[in-house]
Parts: sequence; C-alpha cells; structure tokens
Amino acid sequence: MKPSDINILTGTGVIACVLPTVSYFLEIPYAPARKMIEKNIPVTIATDFNPGSAMSENLQLAMSMGVHLLKMNVEEVINSVTINAAAALGISHYTGSIEAGKQADMVILIHQITVIFFIILELIRLIL
Repeated sequence: MKPSDINILTGTGVIACVLPTVSYFLEIPYAPARKMIEKNIPVTIATDFNPGSAMSENLQLAMSMGVHLLKMNVEEVINSVTINAAAALGISHYTGSIEAGKQADMVILIHQITVIFFIILELIRLIL
C-alpha cells in the first residue's frame, strides 16, 4: 500500500481491516496500520482463517502481531477487535464496547482457564 493510497482513504469513513497472519503465512508485507492510524483511519485486526493464506484462527496471535509487527499500541489493538470491528460490521450501536444498554459477549481469562460468559442485555443493565 502506497502513501497515496492511505491519503485516498483519509476522511472517507472507510474502516481498514488488516490481516497480519496472512502476511506472515504468505510472506508478504504487513499492512501499514500505524500510518493509517496516524491519518485517523480506523483499523480492525482479523485472522482471515483459511487453509490457503492464514492457517491460524488465533485472534490473540493476530493482536500480538498488531503490537509487535504493525506498531500499534495496546489500546489501539483492543479498539481494533472491539468497537472498530463492530463499526466495520455496522453494529457498533449495540455492541463493541462496554456501555449501559449494549449487548456484551465476554471472554474472561483466569489463571489460564477460559471462562466464557454470554451476558444478555438485561444483565448488563443491572451491572452498570
């Protein structure tokens, strides 16, 4: 992606989806996430899990690659897989962030044991 391509995206409302595991498995250049963020282009991170170009469905790996290879900070990476991802899907009005009245599908990791909580809207209202 050339700098001129990034400039074209600026201010368009486009949400860029970067796929670091694809770049890793295909040995191609990584997306310029840092440069897009600096131009105020929202970025999402995904795995694109498939046997042809990205043989990992591990979102945590893709997030780690976002920090280490795409030069995103931790807050940017968390936003990329939550509110920015929801916005890319057009559903940020009811999911993608922890707010009163929003749906929450949560994964809580405790001492290497994964506990999955699917909390319905009414329960979130009670908590908040």
